[in-house]
Amino acid sequence: KGIIENWHRRLKTAMKCHLTERWVEKLPTILLGLRVTFRPDLKATPCELVYGKTVRLPGEFFTNSDDPVDESSFTKRLKECMRSLRPTQTRLQTGQSFIPQDLSTCSHVFLRYDAVRAPLRPIYAGPYLVLSKTEKVFRILKENKETVVSIDRLKPAFLLSGEPPQSNTPAADSEHQPPQSN
Repeated sequence: KGIIENWHRRLKTAMKCHLTERWVEKLPTILLGLRVTFRPDLKATPCELVYGKTVRLPGEFFTNSDDPVDESSFTKRLKECMRSLRPTQTRLQTGQSFIPQDLSTCSHVFLRYDAVRAPLRPIYAGPYLVLSKTEKVFRILKENKETVVSIDRLKPAFLLSGEPPQSNTPAADSEHQPPQSN
């Protein structure tokens, strides 16, 4: 990956740490942090490369060693903050997939292509004729062969009356090939 992609990845990672309703207010601090972070590949910080010297951070402007720091209140606030943190779910753990109601009455279905697809390849192939149905699987006619498919991969096909159903979709069943010019 290139330099810009790596920088965007670091920016997104830093922004995810501050996702609140006021994330925009945190953006200058996030950007400052990224600009003053030492980069081993550059052997410098981005600010040093731009300005030719290290940048003084806001906390370094007013360092008065005569003022005692109230460490107990800071520690107390830090503990309260850490107690208030709750882990977020990484994904929805429902275990149920959406099943369209019309699936139980349809005569043709589209089949979701679950493998890794080429960028312009359609998500669904079909429509395919439904031969039989059970609660969890359908038996369909795909490429002139009976195939048993889970209903989680199907969606109903609504065909216009008089429209002949195409049981094979070349774009979904085989790799895309550009049109050949003669």
